[in-house]
Amino acid sequence: MIINKTKKPLKPPNPRHLDEARKAGIKLIRRSETDPNGNIYECPLCRTELSLRVDLVRNKLNRQDLGSWPCENCKWKKYKSDAENANLEIIKKAENTHHLIYKFKECGHQQEIAKQGVRTEQFQCQQCLEIKLEKEANLKNLTIVGKNSDTGLRIYKFFKCGHQSELRISSIRTSIKRNNKPYKCWACHNEKLASEASEAGLLLYGERSGRGKNKWYLYQAECGHSIERRADQIRIGDWRCQACIDTKLSNEAEKAGLRLLGKGKDKAFRTYEFINCGHVKEISTDSVRNNTFHCDVCFWDDKHNTLEKRGLRIIGSGSKGDNRIFEFIECGHIREISLQSALDGSFVCHECDETWYSLPSNLYLLKIKVGNEEWLKLGVAKVLETRIKQYGLPKIAVIDVLKILPTITGQEALEKESSIYRQFKSSRLGQDEMKQWHRYSGYTECYPVSLTEKFISLFDGLLLGQTFSVQ
Repeated sequence: MIINKTKKPLKPPNPRHLDEARKAGIKLIRRSETDPNGNIYECPLCRTELSLRVDLVRNKLNRQDLGSWPCENCKWKKYKSDAENANLEIIKKAENTHHLIYKFKECGHQQEIAKQGVRTEQFQCQQCLEIKLEKEANLKNLTIVGKNSDTGLRIYKFFKCGHQSELRISSIRTSIKRNNKPYKCWACHNEKLASEASEAGLLLYGERSGRGKNKWYLYQAECGHSIERRADQIRIGDWRCQACIDTKLSNEAEKAGLRLLGKGKDKAFRTYEFINCGHVKEISTDSVRNNTFHCDVCFWDDKHNTLEKRGLRIIGSGSKGDNRIFEFIECGHIREISLQSALDGSFVCHECDETWYSLPSNLYLLKIKVGNEEWLKLGVAKVLETRIKQYGLPKIAVIDVLKILPTITGQEALEKESSIYRQFKSSRLGQDEMKQWHRYSGYTECYPVSLTEKFISLFDGLLLGQTFSVQ
């Protein structure tokens, strides 16, 4: 028994505690002087004394958790071994009981590191890391001025402009591998975009959401509309407000008798609906603006109607651009004729051996006025509209059709015209005088308007099959 001269002698260990210690594989030495519920045991590994509570030994025995004991001496031996294996040296304890202060043998820097991190060698020298990161930053014209709770981020300052930006370490390293150019300052980039937008009369809102190969930005134009454009489009001036363009095109379309429906095959075209007929067609915006367009459906409907009046039907394309293969409706013969000639009636069927002289024709009387000048025009024509075009009259000429007398043949029309000519040849207007108006033809059979009533009477008589003479 241990005798303590200043304190009461300690009782021998409890037999039950001795039995539990024996079964747990640990030696019980004596009772604890300070803890009535504790004993002093001997560590099975290093033989140093351990102060343990009785219930801790009992619980470990019940769980059969007998592999290790909370021995500080053994722990520190393990800490020192782990440090040695990690090329570290323990300096002292840290405030955090899970950490220690270590010294890196290689660089000499001291750092607080988690014991578990040393054991698994999941650590690095932060001072060396920061030196490395600073060198990497300097290669891209940057310097590190702060940290972030995210260890993969640092706050960098740009040497040239002084802007600061939070960037990923990995982004700097990737940029170094890609090229040796300074790292791009997005603050400067955005300032440039805003400046270019302002010079173009736009207000930059920001980058458009979504991903893509090219970045698109949102702007507000002076008209108040928002537009989406790439920065390079703003730079070169290719950014017109589509809403304003559509409004303008819609107004031009309405003025031209159209309704704007949508886009066309490219930016020069749009899809329009003809208000009068309802047909739809792609037309260039310039053509709409200059009114140089037509409805293809109605255009050809009109052409087919005219051709039918001329006794023709299109059955195919011709060998030349304006030529078509026509079928003569009356006889069924086929011939290639230019479309314009067919529309004008300037054709005959060669198979039938017909000529203008034997085909139906017309004797006509026109009243033509150009400014203060006016006169009568007597003539013969298979198709009056075509004949008028051949005169070469000024665009301001006003033409009134006073009389048309259909004839069975061109010969009959010529004979009737000759009869009138013989009676009124002395009243004809001079050819030289009329050539100033009839630039191409038709200047030979022109008469003064004073003969209007006589000529109309003659035509009326001819229509009734009467003979006539000059009174």
